[in-house]
Amino acid sequence: MHSKKMILGKNSIFGKTTNHWYRVESQNRGALHIHMILWLEENTISPDAVCAEMPRGQDATTNQLRQLVTKFQVHHCRPNRCFRTWKGLATDKCKYGFPYPKRDVDGYGPDGQRFEYKRRNQEDGLVVPYNAYLLLAWQAHINVQRVTRTSLERYLVKYIAKVEPTFGLKISYMKMRFTNTWIQDLLVLQKL
Repeated sequence: MHSKKMILGKNSIFGKTTNHWYRVESQNRGALHIHMILWLEENTISPDAVCAEMPRGQDATTNQLRQLVTKFQVHHCRPNRCFRTWKGLATDKCKYGFPYPKRDVDGYGPDGQRFEYKRRNQEDGLVVPYNAYLLLAWQAHINVQRVTRTSLERYLVKYIAKVEPTFGLKISYMKMRFTNTWIQDLLVLQKL
């Protein structure tokens, strides 16, 4: 299935999409990625649209999915990033909430601000929420989350107003000698 139809079509893997917004962004190392919000009809949302558990089972697809989750969806805390508050202060807890406690059902967290996912085993505590179909199709990290009104507003403000990272290029010409001949005007680009 084509990616656009998979996500935005009438028979989307998430449910019936009524609207969407997205932004293509590049990381500092140049990798493109998408921030996207889908508005779905409530009664059409697929129960397996978002998962935060390690796949369990013995069939080939489950084994492949488990390998992909292990490779791409397990959070590894990085001290300089995770153990800083949103204001940059040092803390002893991961600012992204990892590891999450075990939980038997999907639903809103205690503060009602964040949607939390079923994590029935200890190993699920570090799993970043994903969609199995997208993970199998793209075989890359995919953070898929159901959002509350508060988190939606924060997300939109953050990514609509976010400034893209910029960098300069140093352009120079150099001459190179190669087996008794000169290669003229080789253009060299360097990231500053």
